[in-house]
Amino acid sequence: MAGKLSVTPSMTVLSVDLGRTSTKACASRDPGKVVLIPANVAHLTVEQVRRGGFESQPTDPLMDIWLEFQGRGFAIGQLAADFGANLGVGQSKVEDALVKVLACVGYFGLRGEISVVVGLPYYSQEQFDREKEQIVSLVRSPHVMSYRGDFVAADIKHIWVMPEGFGSLIWCEAQDKKLAVPIFPIFQ
Repeated sequence: MAGKLSVTPSMTVLSVDLGRTSTKACASRDPGKVVLIPANVAHLTVEQVRRGGFESQPTDPLMDIWLEFQGRGFAIGQLAADFGANLGVGQSKVEDALVKVLACVGYFGLRGEISVVVGLPYYSQEQFDREKEQIVSLVRSPHVMSYRGDFVAADIKHIWVMPEGFGSLIWCEAQDKKLAVPIFPIFQ
């Protein structure tokens, strides 16, 4: 930890809680805009994603979350469950953390510079610290992907990892009420 960063009103902050059975995500403090996505992730080929080897549900984007990233295809949430992917209960959340964060970036239509707050299940301090380091190194960097066929470029500049349940909405409320914006530690 090298210092602190104040979150400004113009800064885009994405909160992604990597829960045991679902991913809770939001890009604003409006409780009505929090989405719950089943934790399922299906690892597919790019060909499967591109040829649409699934039924697209354009009326409900939460039912149709898929992306291409680094030469691989991924289905997330209900679409992944349709492919037979399980919830991954009891597994480390590190493996699919980046894909879930990128899916949320695409779902909310975020672009450019982004800060991310990741909630991670807490089993033990040792495991939490190890997984936190892994997630920070995976997520913090520029990323280019195709989300549901649309090109997306996002540069994740700042990332905070905290125990599940302490996502950005709760974190903001827990800050000193005299401050206009929350202050997060910066991980280098």
